Amino acid sequence: MKKSVIWGLGVLVLCLMGVSVYLGYFIHMKFGNEKEKEIPKEKVMQDLEVIPSPKVNIQDETTTKEAPLTFSNLVPEQTIKSPVSIVGEAPGRYFFEGSFPVMVVDAHGKVIGDGIATAQGDWMTEKMVPFHTDIQFEWKPIGMGEEPLPPTGFLIFQKDNPSDMRENDEEYRVPITFQESEDEKSVPSSKEEREKDGCVISGCSAQVCSDEKVLTDCMYKEEYICFQKALCERQRNGKCEWTMSKDISACVAQF
Repeated sequence: MKKSVIWGLGVLVLCLMGVSVYLGYFIHMKFGNEKEKEIPKEKVMQDLEVIPSPKVNIQDETTTKEAPLTFSNLVPEQTIKSPVSIVGEAPGRYFFEGSFPVMVVDAHGKVIGDGIATAQGDWMTEKMVPFHTDIQFEWKPIGMGEEPLPPTGFLIFQKDNPSDMRENDEEYRVPITFQESEDEKSVPSSKEEREKDGCVISGCSAQVCSDEKVLTDCMYKEEYICFQKALCERQRNGKCEWTMSKDISACVAQF
């Protein structure tokens, strides 16, 4: 009986020792290895490869592109009169069959003249090609109502595009100022300043020059714009009438 008890206790002790050894090994393998694998933060930062950020050249991104056309006798805001002769250089892509179109527009965007720029050398190249053009235009300082048309506009140099595909369109605009004629400079713009010798400007569109105010219907006619810078004064016949200068007469003749 005593031997059985002793053997039983021995087996129990051995089992407990085995379990203890197993648990110790398990704990060491699970938690001990993790501590060994843990790398100090400072070491990680030292081992990391530092890749410098690319520098952004702000000046390169904001630099204005060079003008595609250059001119020998034209600068922005230059005052011109008809006919105007222009000499310059344009990229070969602007030309087709050795030429490209040029337009003159007024402050309202209305085309008042056009011409053709002709290559003065080999145009089948990507390089700059010399060109020359002569353009005639007719600018009229007459706007709608009491507001005169400002003497400003644009010269538009258009890439010749025989394909008519919009993605191939290209143009270069140069702002210009139109030279007023002596007649235009001498005529004041306000209605009161244009009334001379007791004459009166009246009518719905300020189209009547008379000795007194005249009531009219308000049906508008395009030729009325011609009188927006005309003088209303007493003529040789003693009547109050519009003074028909060369420019006013040419304007009326259009309608």
